[in-house]
Amino acid sequence: MTHRLILLGTFVYFKAYAQNEVAVEITSYTARESGGFYKVVGEVRNTYKEPLCFVKVEIQYLDEKGQPLGVDRFTAKDAGIMGIDEVFTERKVIPSGETAPFSRIRDLSKIRGKVSGVKISATGLRLRSLETTATLSQVETQAEGKDFIRVKGLYMASGMPAKSPYVVAVAYDASGKPSVVTSLALTSDGTARGTPLRQAEPGKSYPFSFTIGELGAGSLLKTVRVFPSWECE
Repeated sequence: MTHRLILLGTFVYFKAYAQNEVAVEITSYTARESGGFYKVVGEVRNTYKEPLCFVKVEIQYLDEKGQPLGVDRFTAKDAGIMGIDEVFTERKVIPSGETAPFSRIRDLSKIRGKVSGVKISATGLRLRSLETTATLSQVETQAEGKDFIRVKGLYMASGMPAKSPYVVAVAYDASGKPSVVTSLALTSDGTARGTPLRQAEPGKSYPFSFTIGELGAGSLLKTVRVFPSWECE
């Protein structure tokens, strides 16, 4: 299996927020049932001059007549039915002109009816005052069986330390739509077995190695994009 890797090398962090919330463009998404779950995977694009942070995606599950279906809340503490499901993008800061993936996996038993489609929208906060950048280098991908791809490389921050640093990988199907999203917090040994790092120091290289994919989804892994990321503050 041949995979094409697209590396987005620079990611920016902004400490001060503009006070207004803005609508964010949804570029594409996939929605499918799999193993008793409903999986929505997509991307947003920042069409503004300023970077965005805290981009929240709202998902409505629709029946065959286009009417919204309720969703049971996750915990007893929050017992009740939601009209809209919510998730934040995996990239916490989205530079101008760039994209960020999102993923929501819902137990079908928690959705009040048969899902025939979804309606998706997103909002975020505009930012200012650049303080940190990060780059990925020496990135490699290698197939592991039919359904997984291993992603390896180095993460480096510059400027101010990158808080709670992590790497996001997105796989796309043959039509170019996002199909699977996986992220890994940088750790003491660069794998999921290590201790998560609180921050990445500027100028120091941190290795990472993890897999992206899911059982039975090998046909959906045609292209991989990799992003450096860290938390907004």
